Amino acid sequence: MTTVVGSTVGAARTQRYAEALGDTDVRLLDIVAGPPAPGAPLPTVLLAAPRRPAVDPGWLTDVRWIHLVSAGIDGYPPGLFSGRLVTGAKGIAAPQLAEWVVHALLTEVKGDLWVDRPYDITEWPARRPRQLADATVGLVGLGEIGSNVARRLLPFGTTVLAVRRNAYAGPVPGVRLLASLDDLIPEVDALVLAAPATAQTRHLIDDAALRSVRPGVHLVNVARGDLVDTDALRTALDDGRIRAATLDVTDPEPLPPGHWLWHHPRVRISPHVAAWAPGHDDAQVARFRDNLDRFRRGGALTGVIDHTVGY
Repeated sequence: MTTVVGSTVGAARTQRYAEALGDTDVRLLDIVAGPPAPGAPLPTVLLAAPRRPAVDPGWLTDVRWIHLVSAGIDGYPPGLFSGRLVTGAKGIAAPQLAEWVVHALLTEVKGDLWVDRPYDITEWPARRPRQLADATVGLVGLGEIGSNVARRLLPFGTTVLAVRRNAYAGPVPGVRLLASLDDLIPEVDALVLAAPATAQTRHLIDDAALRSVRPGVHLVNVARGDLVDTDALRTALDDGRIRAATLDVTDPEPLPPGHWLWHHPRVRISPHVAAWAPGHDDAQVARFRDNLDRFRRGGALTGVIDHTVGY
């Protein structure tokens, strides 16, 4: 029996998925604006991307399973997931996201060590680098991303603390779990955000949280921009409570020209590319293909998202 998959990821990307599937028993439809034509085949599976125009409800009548090409559910129309199985790309990019975090932390503690002229060693003390071995790093979130970050930091001798929503989830050996964000923030030299965007995490790092940081903390955000209150961040940067902010995500996103974050001397920005690595798109397609095979066999799917909690 042919499985009809509706796609909102764009024509070019839909074609890539179709080529990778290579299965005559699967039909991919690039869903365009407006309702389906009378008698058109309706999908039972929806392949969806965030921040796309809302799909006409007529296309969704028979949809039982929605697969997202993103790790989170922010950026999708309200009500899209209700009553449907939802899976996504969570976990796929965790290794490269963790490497980005380690790069951010190392860059900040080591600084610019390179020279372009004969160097007077007496100048060196002013540029002496610090070490991750001397640092305490706090992880907000200890899912796939946070766990991958921890496993890369521990061999440096870094002290790693964490908070997570579910304290009873599998522990990461060497990581000390704290009871709350309030307990974590005053203890760390660097605070790494790796939590999903939900109603509960919006502005998790607000003025109150930033008043309790250890002076000179490094804030690293590889999660979502709205975890941080941008106005409160500016104040904490200006008065030195935050020594540096390294951001792969911002609020708003994308940042408009002239936004103060572009020009602040304590801020470094990458354009939401920390998840990128060679083979990332192939891994995305492989996740969907494997899940589609499982769906057609009636098996359990991987990367399941509980849309009621947001991840």
